[in-house]
Amino acid sequence: MCDVTALPGPAIVAAGDFSSPAQWADAEFQHQWQRYVLDCCDRLEEVLEAATGSDAEDGRQLLLVTGWPLTRERDAELAYLAQYEQHGPVVPFGARQRSYSPEPDHAVVLAVPQFAAQHAAEHTRDNKGQIVLGPDLPPSASPVAQDVLALLPGAYPYLAAVAEQDCAGAQPTPLVTKAREARRSARRSARARARGEPGSIDIYNDLVVGKYSWVPDDGQGGSAAAEMASLPVHWLKDWTL
Repeated sequence: MCDVTALPGPAIVAAGDFSSPAQWADAEFQHQWQRYVLDCCDRLEEVLEAATGSDAEDGRQLLLVTGWPLTRERDAELAYLAQYEQHGPVVPFGARQRSYSPEPDHAVVLAVPQFAAQHAAEHTRDNKGQIVLGPDLPPSASPVAQDVLALLPGAYPYLAAVAEQDCAGAQPTPLVTKAREARRSARRSARARARGEPGSIDIYNDLVVGKYSWVPDDGQGGSAAAEMASLPVHWLKDWTL
């Protein structure tokens, strides 16, 4: 039972179209609720526009965001970052588990107000690598492509744009070399867990959930080529590597 006198006046819905006060009250409530939600949305937009307008004088900042899109429960406080402009390509960043199957994870570079960059960095201080701060941007300037490409290899070591710029004998940048070392270390740990057996279920699981990566050697005498040759190719026909 509801108290129809609690509904605000004047009424939006004419009572003559309904056979009982209860039917009218239900219709009136639905219209009032819709009006309330729209009013809240309008107020939220006004607040966001005011915040963006005041921050525009202070400039913006590039931001590398991993684990994109921000749809997990732990990312609720960062979901507002989706409103800001993305620069450069979306790059792979491993996988996340959803129900009983994995789905791809990604990383992007955004141009955000400085207050948003600082909030995101502070909010993820215990989750190292999810947010990486980039260079500041003047209020009306567009990001420099080189600045965007300098951030992305922190999530994905080798980009198509980098490959296009390479020539015979090109050497990896220090950032790429560091990222490769981290990937190689992760693979060694996986092999240690698997007791050196290339056909183990551990490596199979790595392939299935998208965590496996083949990393080239940066020096002579490395083992990357041998590792690539020993990949269980028959496992790959049903999965995306």
